[in-house]
Amino acid sequence: YYPCLQLKISKKMLMLLSFAACAQSMVMQQQIIPRRQALDDFVKSMCLTITTCPIVALAEDASSTALVDLRKNFPNEKMIDEVLMKFDGGVGIELTTTSFARTTLGAVPSNRIAVKRVVQGSNAEVLGVRPGWILVSANDISLENISVDQAARIISEADRPLRLVFRDFEAFPKAIQPGSGIQSAATRVLNDYNGEPQILAVNRLLIPQTCREGAQIGDLLEVRFEARLDDGTLFDGSAITFADGSSVPGRAGDSTLYFVLGQQPAGQFPIAWDPAMYGACVGEIRSIQVPPVLGFQDKGSKRRGIPPFSYLYYTLQLISINGIALPQ
Repeated sequence: YYPCLQLKISKKMLMLLSFAACAQSMVMQQQIIPRRQALDDFVKSMCLTITTCPIVALAEDASSTALVDLRKNFPNEKMIDEVLMKFDGGVGIELTTTSFARTTLGAVPSNRIAVKRVVQGSNAEVLGVRPGWILVSANDISLENISVDQAARIISEADRPLRLVFRDFEAFPKAIQPGSGIQSAATRVLNDYNGEPQILAVNRLLIPQTCREGAQIGDLLEVRFEARLDDGTLFDGSAITFADGSSVPGRAGDSTLYFVLGQQPAGQFPIAWDPAMYGACVGEIRSIQVPPVLGFQDKGSKRRGIPPFSYLYYTLQLISINGIALPQ
């Protein structure tokens, strides 16, 4: 499996070879060793200067061989699940508190203010606010980790027009489902942790031509993966052999790993894999930006060389769903 190939040739040829490497990795399931060796021989026969890099670090300038800052590949643009609404007068919503002890979208305890009910005929109903939406902020004041009474007071006393930001909890999962037409999506896990927003982002790097049935909660997923820090340092992954002949043994030497989506034991695999791999099709490759709050938080990992408050970058290829390795 070649995460990508960065070659000192034309950009067009670079893209063709990179695509060929990714396509080759999908058909290696039955003949892993012969297929990998064939691609090795092909690349080496080109007599070109070759360096390895993660998929998300594919350089625009084909003459560059330096690793880039992986975080730049996930711009903190508008979150796909956040909705800004403006109110000149009353709002018309009843609030409730939702508590998260540990979930796929919140690795630290937190309280969220949610819409319990929308008053009939109110401004909120006219604008399309729905029960279950999470309130993120009011006039740029965070509404996280406060009580319902505090949130209601902030909203009632805020200047008008009132700018309320809601989170539509269904938008992010829908965006990464088959047929969405969306290549990348991001969601804000927390407004602030160590002084910055915590953003989980997914780039769908390769979507199979046949992609109608994606992974659902409870499915057994088989994946290949690699994990890097934002400077490109590799710290984890399944067994990988690179084009230059170097290799990474991976976890217990396995070329693929298995986990149950949404039901993995704590600490088995990164918790962010659950929301990020939801909806993925067999053969699909995704890159994932994992914020510190869903990673190693303020402790880091000395064993793996991960500093505290580090963003993590995973590239995963979905090999099979419930033992079926053909795209559905």
